[in-house]
Amino acid sequence: MTRRKFVETIGRQYGELRRRKVVRVALVYLVAAWVAIEVASVVLPELMLPDWSVRLLIVLAAAGFPFALVLAWVFDITPEGVQRTLPAAAPTAATSMAGTIEPAAITGPAAPPERSLAVLPFRNIGGDRDNEYFCEGLAEDLLIVLGRVPGLRVAARSSSFAFRDGTDDVRTIGERLNVASVLEGSVRKDDRQLRIAVRLVDTADGYQRWAEVFDRELGAIFDIQREISRAVVDALDVEIYGGQRPRVAPGTDDIEAYNLYLMGRHQFHKRTEAALSKAVEFFRQATERDPRFALPYTGLADAYALLSDSGEAYGRMPVAEAIALAAPMMERALELEPLLAEAHASRGFLARMRLDIAAAERALRRSLELDPGYPLAHVWLALTLSDLGRLREARDEFERAYAADPLSPIIGTNLGFSHLQFSDFDAAQACFARVLEIAPDFPVAYAGMANVEQGRGHPAEAQTWWQRASRVAPERASYPANLALLQLEQGEPAAAEPFLARAEELSPRYPHVVRARMAALIATRRDAELVEFTEQRIAGADPGAESWSNAGLAQLVAGRPGEAVRRYERAGPDLQRWLSDSLVWGWRFAHGLHYADALLRTGERDHARELLQQAEQLFARLEAEGMVKPDIDYERAVVLALRAEYDAAAAALERAVQRGWKLRWWARRDPGLDGLRALGRVDWLQAG
Repeated sequence: MTRRKFVETIGRQYGELRRRKVVRVALVYLVAAWVAIEVASVVLPELMLPDWSVRLLIVLAAAGFPFALVLAWVFDITPEGVQRTLPAAAPTAATSMAGTIEPAAITGPAAPPERSLAVLPFRNIGGDRDNEYFCEGLAEDLLIVLGRVPGLRVAARSSSFAFRDGTDDVRTIGERLNVASVLEGSVRKDDRQLRIAVRLVDTADGYQRWAEVFDRELGAIFDIQREISRAVVDALDVEIYGGQRPRVAPGTDDIEAYNLYLMGRHQFHKRTEAALSKAVEFFRQATERDPRFALPYTGLADAYALLSDSGEAYGRMPVAEAIALAAPMMERALELEPLLAEAHASRGFLARMRLDIAAAERALRRSLELDPGYPLAHVWLALTLSDLGRLREARDEFERAYAADPLSPIIGTNLGFSHLQFSDFDAAQACFARVLEIAPDFPVAYAGMANVEQGRGHPAEAQTWWQRASRVAPERASYPANLALLQLEQGEPAAAEPFLARAEELSPRYPHVVRARMAALIATRRDAELVEFTEQRIAGADPGAESWSNAGLAQLVAGRPGEAVRRYERAGPDLQRWLSDSLVWGWRFAHGLHYADALLRTGERDHARELLQQAEQLFARLEAEGMVKPDIDYERAVVLALRAEYDAAAAALERAVQRGWKLRWWARRDPGLDGLRALGRVDWLQAG
């Protein structure tokens, strides 16, 4: 046996002894025996008993020691009485509602780390339902404070708060979250008085390790946080390196500002457009009450960002407008609290929205240096790494976030989409199914299921999932837009029209809806309408880079490459970074190839060849990362056709179809494949 295996074996055996309370019983027994012998050595001689009586007591204590250890190993005292100790459950895979096997990480290892806990939402026992946000916010603040303690592992908010209804046994919670202790409590708020009862419960046996009641004035909330967090640390016997103590998140002396901030955060976590709008109002009121309270400014920055119409957001606000509102809030938070992890994460997310991907990564890594347990920073960093084409790193980051917060719908969904980048449909489906089991009203997981079925070549099943997503979130324009695109894939443009009309009714300027309308016009060969449609979008004030690029594509499809070049060049640096930032699967990459096509047609061959060479290098790097997607094969076919390598282009196109690429309507109109179509080497390119 190697030294490492020997150490691991000893560690597992010691962990099992602790789980069965053998170590605790041994210590208690020895202390009790020592006290009994010390007392007997004084009392028995006074009672005129023989000297051998003390020695007999020592022998009996020694003889009883192994029996006590055996009983501790076999039996356990629980709230339901004395029961046999259950064997440690090995990590197993759980079957999802979709019939697939989920990752074992969902259930966690059998023996949780000793210094680990989950903070549950505190119960509101005052009868005032308006105090629910206060109870939840107080627990969340304690979670954040305790998460900063070196040596203490704290379950993330969305996982621990999944047990807010209080119906689960603490031992079940311990198994699901892989924690050794649960911190739970209750709050009674009467006028300006608070009574907060807190207890720390061992998840192995359901018994209290520590309990305390705090009666305070309402304005002393931060002092109460400090007292509770320090008491928990002491109860867990966590080593505080260098004498450090938990640092309470930057606060305010204005209790009303604090209440408003908690109400804003309560709405923010719901992740709907209506709730985010409410969060903005609460955060704004908090900053008005106390302009030096930093946290509401980060809340405003994040809420504005998530109200945008960007790919990972939940609203319909133009991205530029959202950034203009969010950026000053983020800067104000950093001005007030330069070491606030939440503010650095907000900076990173906004940098990503501006397409400054390198700056986004720096800010998000700084956020995690300041608070390694901040879930949003982990998720946003993973998305940023995906933007950079570092897909393996991104997947690892999503998996770390998932291991820390397995019950978070947004983290589980993002991990599923990460698996889709590698065409790992089974793993993706398991993630989405698990999210829907936890949060049946989370629409993005339905969208994920639709993507799985589309990738597998099951359009009917995909349509069912898109329709479910649309029913759960009827205000989201992207879902009917995707239903329209699915109909176009099947060669049914008439069937696509009702879905497209619904999407345009909800959000006519939403980029995904605009792309779907362009697809319908291209598929039905209405080139004049396509040009008119895209030109209208650059006629308004300050059109964005995508609007200029869409107009360029329309001109190229209509046979006017010179006009296409002029519009693509108006797109400016946002389009020119189409490769440097590796934003491969957004709109920039496809438009970058169309731009190269237009350059070739107007005689600017050197510039076009340089772009095509960069595209080939990018394909190679993504494949080395492990990405397997038919989109790569299709775009490679376009690059090869533009370079007049038609045999290789035909082979790449057929490989794309074999791997599940289905946009034949687009291939029949794609200007980049004009040369390949002219040769007649791919029969289906000629149809329609």
